[in-house]
Amino acid sequence: MPRRAISHLDFMKVAKVIMMGSDSTDDEIGEAFDILDADGSGQLDVNELAKVIPAIMPDTSLDTLPTMIRRYDKNYDNQLNLNEFTRLIRGGIGRDIVYRDVLMIEHY
Repeated sequence: MPRRAISHLDFMKVAKVIMMGSDSTDDEIGEAFDILDADGSGQLDVNELAKVIPAIMPDTSLDTLPTMIRRYDKNYDNQLNLNEFTRLIRGGIGRDIVYRDVLMIEHY
């Protein structure tokens, strides 16, 4: 299934949720999930996450997305449902991105 591009506004909504992590509301996380869930299946697969994660995390190759999914995939279906996605967001993925970028800046 080809990836559907998302609008700039939708990208910013998803990026905000990822960066804000545990400070995001349930509604904001749900909206980000719905934006990414292109096929409306109630699950996010690698292709759907590939629409936004590499742009937010440029050092992340598409090959690492399955590993990211497995880390939070509690029912072992190689996809993330809303609860699993919420754990990913609240688990600090955004904090990890910011921390990595701060370390890179400090080394210059």
